[in-house]
Amino acid sequence: MKSLFTTVVIAFFFSSCFLSKPKQVSELENAICGLDNVSNYQAYLNQIIDLQKAHPEKEKKPITFDVKFNVIRPLEGTSLTEEDFSPLLAYMNASFEEANISFKNSNETQYIFSGAPVDVFYHNRILEREITRNSYDPSTINIYIVENTDQVVGFTHYPIENSQRLFIAREKLFDPSLIHELGHFFGLLHTFEQNDRPAEKKLTCEIDGDKICDTPLDVPGGASFIESDCSLFGDYKDTNGHSYKPDLNNFMSYYGSCRTRFSPQQLDRMYFIAKNIKSFQMRSKV
Repeated sequence: MKSLFTTVVIAFFFSSCFLSKPKQVSELENAICGLDNVSNYQAYLNQIIDLQKAHPEKEKKPITFDVKFNVIRPLEGTSLTEEDFSPLLAYMNASFEEANISFKNSNETQYIFSGAPVDVFYHNRILEREITRNSYDPSTINIYIVENTDQVVGFTHYPIENSQRLFIAREKLFDPSLIHELGHFFGLLHTFEQNDRPAEKKLTCEIDGDKICDTPLDVPGGASFIESDCSLFGDYKDTNGHSYKPDLNNFMSYYGSCRTRFSPQQLDRMYFIAKNIKSFQMRSKV
């Protein structure tokens, strides 16, 4: 009788030689975003959920946010121009159309000379504020496009921080990573957030995990390998032996270029936060 190890080795060899090789998300997609500690946001988000349930949006009037693009680059780097931002805005607007959220360019692009990668600003919040001191406009969404990156390709802050800054690596501009960060900006968690409970049910979906009930449970930290057709490679199980069946197309996952959509409840959550929190913060100009 063959051992389980031998069976697994043979199966892996067969799939490697005769089938399309799965791609390793962490290496090929580099979809690592930086975030504040989610535990600091939990109680605040629970209050938002209670308010959203008590005051559901009956009519979703379109909301438009001004966006200010800022480019952080070395002196010898090449510059993005206003013309480069038109297709970028089109991509952002298409991604958020179902949320009734749109964006328009404030046409006030500033160029900041620094060779520091995204990681430096993420790990040093004092430097983050200092490098943006003369360009930051609290009445707009300030997108800082950074020429260099290391591990972190982008980051922003949860709504509790009242910060209108978002950092993204230039190489990820026309990439789901930017939409992913905007999802965090409007209050969404990762689909794999705190998914250490059984995978067969979301018994407490409004208070557990990503606090969204229509997103399937995701592998904690995200699955490492996916097929080229954006299906899961392998069978990931929870501690009770139940299989995870994540939505690899969800923007708030870690599945690279497979990400193309938000779930209906994610769209509702973002609209509620955009209307009742982000719009207020920007009007207040704090």
